[in-house]
Amino acid sequence: MIPLLVRHLGLDGYGIYILLVNIIGYSVLADLGLGQGVIKFVAELKARGDAQALNRSVSAALWVQMLLGGAGMALLVVFSRRLLLLLKVPPGALAAAQTSLWLCAVAFLFTMISGTFMSVLMGLQRYDLTSRTTIATNLAMNAGIVLVLLAGGGITSAVAVTAAFSIVNCLVFFVLMKKNLPALVLFTAFDPVHFRKLLGFSGYIFISRISTFFCNYVLVFIVSFFLGPAAVPLYAIPLRLTNGVTGLISTLTAVIFPYASEISIAAGREKINGVLVRGSRLAAAIAVPVNLAMAAFAMPILVAWMGRAFADRAAPVLSLLALVSLLGSLTMIPNLITMGLGFARVISFFSLSILFLFLLSVPLGLMLFGVYGAAWAVLFSIVPGVLLVVYEVKKIFAIPFWHYAGEALGFHLLPALLTLAYFILARGWLPGAGIGLLALPAAYLAFYFLALIVSRQLPLKKIAASLKTAR
Repeated sequence: MIPLLVRHLGLDGYGIYILLVNIIGYSVLADLGLGQGVIKFVAELKARGDAQALNRSVSAALWVQMLLGGAGMALLVVFSRRLLLLLKVPPGALAAAQTSLWLCAVAFLFTMISGTFMSVLMGLQRYDLTSRTTIATNLAMNAGIVLVLLAGGGITSAVAVTAAFSIVNCLVFFVLMKKNLPALVLFTAFDPVHFRKLLGFSGYIFISRISTFFCNYVLVFIVSFFLGPAAVPLYAIPLRLTNGVTGLISTLTAVIFPYASEISIAAGREKINGVLVRGSRLAAAIAVPVNLAMAAFAMPILVAWMGRAFADRAAPVLSLLALVSLLGSLTMIPNLITMGLGFARVISFFSLSILFLFLLSVPLGLMLFGVYGAAWAVLFSIVPGVLLVVYEVKKIFAIPFWHYAGEALGFHLLPALLTLAYFILARGWLPGAGIGLLALPAAYLAFYFLALIVSRQLPLKKIAASLKTAR
């Protein structure tokens, strides 16, 4: 959809659109990590059969989410014009941008509330329902945006469709939650005891998510502050592509978190470590080839997608963000199991280190090297995340790190070296024109995944059997 949005809104207009829609994403941070806390406590309390504690925990989270969502909505409405001026929105676009920001404020509130309903379903390990709902509503939302743009609508119309579907999402997740947990009673009296227990875990999750939140949401505002909205697409469009891959890995691995919370009650170390190694190997089998392909073939991918003029400026950003996505994807399994076991404090410490490096290096990179400097800064700031995995494997799981790395990543060493050689020697070469631009990255991925299947690094039969059992 992005080429269509850029064509109808212009590069400046698309930059403003991205800034506005990203405000809805602030709900990821504003929930104080309560969503992840709800997932963990629903999984644990359901396993223990404690329905009363489950009700009180979910209700406490919901009360706080509504309060924070309402406060966020009010602040966005009151300070909308000042925020837009701070982001250097051109005067001619201010009126439409302000109306759109008010709509985003409404979407912010409903996104906060639906996050609690969705977290309950995840705690029940009904990721099938959350995924199907998200896919269906996102497809419908995108179709609606396309229709309003083709009908001559602008930024406000596109944002209105997005806001409307935030309400639809909230209602659908509420119905699904009640259907799958009919004994759940919402809006019981606020229980400070259960809230403190919830926040005792969620507070560390909140800290651990700050760095990811800054990289995915806040950075576009920093780019706009330093370089103006016109520079935002040069970072935001490559980020959309890498976030798609990261989101795929996140969706595939997310169920590990409530599962680890559940088995932490009775399972032994051997079972937990087995989940760690097998899950890491599977995540690497998907994340490594896709991200390496984006990093090495950034130029032909962007030329085919957005045109040569845009690709010339944004291809280096995509290559760097693909490496960020790769490193982030490889940390997911260890981090999810660590959180499930209750060691959220460890992750929060390393996340603060990431945030410190981010806040130190991003403004400096933008001032010295423009949007490319921002991408380099993000890559630099993720280093503590890699060190966190080393710590988790050695201290929490008590596995020699090089043994773990060999099990999870050993297969990918030679392909990575060959890909690096291609990138150094021929990264500017374009393999054909039109759809032919994608022939080389497509062939690269086909051969890579074929090798993974033949070597049983990607065990399709076991995956198919697991999916059949799940159904």
